[in-house]
Amino acid sequence: MAIHSEKKTIMVLAGEPSGEKHVSFVIREIKNQYPDWQFYGMGGDLMKKEGCELLFHVNQTSFMGFAEVVKHLPIILDMKKTLVGTLDSRKPDLVLLVDYPGFNLRFAEEAHKRGIPVFYFISPQIWAWGKGRLKDIQRLITRMLVILPFEKQLYDKAGVECEFVGHPLTEQISLSMSKAEFFRIHNLDDSIPLVSLLPGSRVQEIKSLLPLMIDAVEPLRRDGKIQAVIAGVKFVDNRLYDLAASAGIPVIFDETHLVMSYAQQAVVASGTATLETSLCGTPLTVVYKTSWPTYFIGRYLVNLKWISLVNIISDEEVVPELIQHDATPESVRKSILRFMDPEIRIAALQKIARLRNLLSEKSASKSAAGSVISFLMSKS
Repeated sequence: MAIHSEKKTIMVLAGEPSGEKHVSFVIREIKNQYPDWQFYGMGGDLMKKEGCELLFHVNQTSFMGFAEVVKHLPIILDMKKTLVGTLDSRKPDLVLLVDYPGFNLRFAEEAHKRGIPVFYFISPQIWAWGKGRLKDIQRLITRMLVILPFEKQLYDKAGVECEFVGHPLTEQISLSMSKAEFFRIHNLDDSIPLVSLLPGSRVQEIKSLLPLMIDAVEPLRRDGKIQAVIAGVKFVDNRLYDLAASAGIPVIFDETHLVMSYAQQAVVASGTATLETSLCGTPLTVVYKTSWPTYFIGRYLVNLKWISLVNIISDEEVVPELIQHDATPESVRKSILRFMDPEIRIAALQKIARLRNLLSEKSASKSAAGSVISFLMSKS
């Protein structure tokens, strides 16, 4: 039910596709109660659909790796200058930052200088690297809205106001058709195991990982052991998928959850999609390859046993990870064959089920929206 109140203005900054998707649900929840409240900032089409005015689109901001960020630094600085200008010209009641810490924590400094409250939805991964950021967070952030249970413990210990809101992915997985219909529409054979390939959403990821994934599955496809599909993203140049067409592997757009859910297993680029695939109930192999400068810098800075959220949250190896030089067509193919063993597959599914139970305690969008609303109403 919509509630009439003093109009509030919220500036939202999401620099990557996954973050803008998650926060779009938060915007929707707030708008459901307070339709007059205004949103503007940096994000994507989903945020725009919920009524957020976009000053910059995630297509302009989604860079992967240290080298790529340096290359695009002039663009990033220009965006920051424009966005900081709106703090003075439009004076939002609250700034809501979404992940993207390299940019967003610097922007938080500007909001803090102007006395504007700052909420942070989807925490920087201080548990992986960048623990030096904790002091900035203590000083600049009004409230952290975290999506992983162990993050709250870290912030509570540091004296940062923090709320665990649940993980947004647990409420976003939806299936628009049955498995039989999905297989029929895409000319798939329900008697042959389906392996889904998810090479990422960024141009650099797709260029690096798609050839690797195709080379891995080709011998298995030729022998009739598996069939494969690729989850494509529409906001990149579709010519990036030409290699798939030449190999005869279907690229399916806008049906990512179906591609994840109806596969026997998946090969997935490291990132949010690894957790999303596991929440769809599908065993997966995680792959990661980047430029060598980015890789070596990352190895120096990051101190973790695993890189995938599935393993990090579970605190054990639920899914195999093939990183950099270990990510070869042969190693990926070996992992695919391993998951075709029923006992290994069942054991992985049991661990994946425990992970979902851990993350689905709350509705992330409702909890995050409620936190923002209660704070702003208390300031009225």
